Amino acid sequence: LHCGAEAVSRDQLHAVPTPAAMGARHHPYPFGDFADLVIDTMSAAGWRIKEEGYGLTRNNLRMFGLLEVEPMVQVERDYALMVGLRGSHDQSFPRALVVGSRVFVCDNLAFSGAINVSTRQTTNIERRMPGMILDAVRQLDGSFAVQDARFERYRMTKISGHAADAAFTQMVRRGALPASTLPRALAEWDEPSYEEHWEDGHSVWRLFNAVTEALKPPVIDGTPMRAHTPNAMTRTVRLTNVCDEVSRFVI
Repeated sequence: LHCGAEAVSRDQLHAVPTPAAMGARHHPYPFGDFADLVIDTMSAAGWRIKEEGYGLTRNNLRMFGLLEVEPMVQVERDYALMVGLRGSHDQSFPRALVVGSRVFVCDNLAFSGAINVSTRQTTNIERRMPGMILDAVRQLDGSFAVQDARFERYRMTKISGHAADAAFTQMVRRGALPASTLPRALAEWDEPSYEEHWEDGHSVWRLFNAVTEALKPPVIDGTPMRAHTPNAMTRTVRLTNVCDEVSRFVI
C-alpha cells in the first residue's frame, strides 16, 4: 500500500490541512472525515474493521487507503474482503470507494468493481457522500457470496495456452496490465511462485493470480522498487472484468 507514499494513521490523516478551493465549484473534503464516514457507516452496519492503512502522495494532496473488513459472523475463507478508498485535493481524481479481495497465500490484492462509488469533490459533497457510502455498505452483505462464486468459477474454468495469450493481450489493451509487466505475468503463468496456484492446472484462477502477483512491486533487499498507486484500483477492476469474461462469470 505505502510503496512510494507516506504511510499515515487515521489520526495523522485528520491532521492533513484541507487546502482552499481551486475554483467556484471545487469543494475539498477533508481526508480524515472521509475515512471516518466510511468506517462509522460500516461499523453501524455490523462490519468489523480488522486492519486499516493510509498513504499520502504529492505533498499530501492525494490520499489512498485500504481497510480489511469482516462480518460479525465469520466463515473461514482463503481470502479477505478489502475496501479501497481514494481522494485528492488537486482534482486529479474523484473521491471513491471500491471493494475487492486479498488472497492470503500470496497477499495479492485485486478489486472487482462490483461495488464502486465515486463522486467529484464539488459543492454539497458532504450531503452526497453519506447516502452513497450507505448504499455501498448495504451491498457488502452479498460481497462474500459473489466473490466465493467468482473464485470458484475461476478455479473450474480451464483454458488453453492460446486462450491465455489472448487474455493477456486484452489485459494490456484495456490497461489492466502494463506492457512492461507482461513478461513477469507470463513467467507466473508458466511457473507459479506458489504451490496453491498450480493446483487447478491451467485455469482462470492461475491466470488471475499470475497477473496480481506481477502487479505487486518487486522487492530488492527488503525495499519495494516501484510505487503502488491508486491506479492499482482501476487496473485490477479491469483485470477482474477480463477474467470474468474468460470464465463467463456473470453477477
